[in-house]
Amino acid sequence: MIGGYFTDEGAHEIEATPPVDLGTGRILYNLQSSLGVYDISSTYREFAEFGDINYRITPAFEVVSAALQLGEADYHQSTTD
Repeated sequence: MIGGYFTDEGAHEIEATPPVDLGTGRILYNLQSSLGVYDISSTYREFAEFGDINYRITPAFEVVSAALQLGEADYHQSTTD
């Protein structure tokens, strides 16, 4: 048996950091501005190959050999504010 796996994923999000009252930990919703707005983009790509070989010597005895070769895994994240 042989097989393979591939994934190519991406995400994009925008996050704002609201001001917080340090004494109580509550978010200060009554202020108009935030401490920062962050534009976060990320990508993830991976592929792999695999296979195995089964050899039946007798009905009660079987030899199995397996192999896995990872091709590449790549992750990237960038942030701008």
